Amino acid sequence: MIKGIKREFLDSEMRKRQILLSLVKEFIIYRRPMGSKHLNAKYNLGVSPATIRNVLAALEQEGYLSHESQSSGRIPTASGLKFYIDSILARGEIMNGAKITGLSRASVHQGAASAQSPFGTDERYMLEQACRLLSEYSNWVGLTCFVDEKADYLDFDIKMIAPDKLLIFIISRNGDISKTIIRPAQKITQSSFNFIRNYLKKEKAEEGSRDEKQSNLYIKNAEIINAIRLQIENLSKNREMQLLTSVNPSVLKRSAGILGEIFSLIEEKRALLSCIEASLPENDYDITFCQSHLPDTYGDLTVVISDFNINGKRYICGVLGSKYMDYMHILPLVKGTACEAAKYLMEVL
Repeated sequence: MIKGIKREFLDSEMRKRQILLSLVKEFIIYRRPMGSKHLNAKYNLGVSPATIRNVLAALEQEGYLSHESQSSGRIPTASGLKFYIDSILARGEIMNGAKITGLSRASVHQGAASAQSPFGTDERYMLEQACRLLSEYSNWVGLTCFVDEKADYLDFDIKMIAPDKLLIFIISRNGDISKTIIRPAQKITQSSFNFIRNYLKKEKAEEGSRDEKQSNLYIKNAEIINAIRLQIENLSKNREMQLLTSVNPSVLKRSAGILGEIFSLIEEKRALLSCIEASLPENDYDITFCQSHLPDTYGDLTVVISDFNINGKRYICGVLGSKYMDYMHILPLVKGTACEAAKYLMEVL
């Protein structure tokens, strides 16, 4: 009896999942509320329209769907859309199957050497070509950008304000001073502070010795030394992002509302870059979405991005478009473009 109940529950959950994914997919295609009759006719779900209506009501109660009063159909909420996207990301045969054509060493070298390239380097021209391909294959706005994350500074120093409070500041090559305060988990003595400061100074001058690194003072203060190193690196990174965008002509056929938001966001470059930087994936070639970091005025848009890091420089490939874009196509496209661009850049940089 218990096994029968468990099987019935699993079948019920699978049915609920199938109906939710089908509804979101249909909504993305038709952009109108979906009802039980449409879903049953299109997907042959093996249950009656009445059963589908009960499932839709349950999904609405759970927050995956919403119900417009003037229509018997339902539309996906943000939670429903996220469930759909997560289901695509979990399917390896889709995410690893994107084959990107048009981005090759020959075409990039030829373009970079020609007068048509506004950048004049293989790296920049490759980003331009990747941007164009993302636009062409997505029918939305392709974008590429990079962040140079290499540390670059003239000098640094550390001051002990208190045993549990250190001031770190750096002097950049253009004379700017950046500073931050860190609070060690444990109080440090003056002798430990002197050792830490002198050790890091010697390390920058490449005068540190192996004996010092094996000393008791180093072992005792290794955690705070690493924390200071990290803060110096963060203070000295050049975080200026450079952005390229390519608009597919089909975007001009979109609704006036979507079209207005897209061009407004492209013009408001700082908001778009801030959104991308706040959403960078933790690992190379991961996929993330920038929608939650966009200003409220762009509620109908999203930016799908994937990135990779080469020699301290982070590159981003992405697509800007409606939050109801064709994710089954867009997600592997963005990841595939990032992978192909990385292969090329690792050979030439």
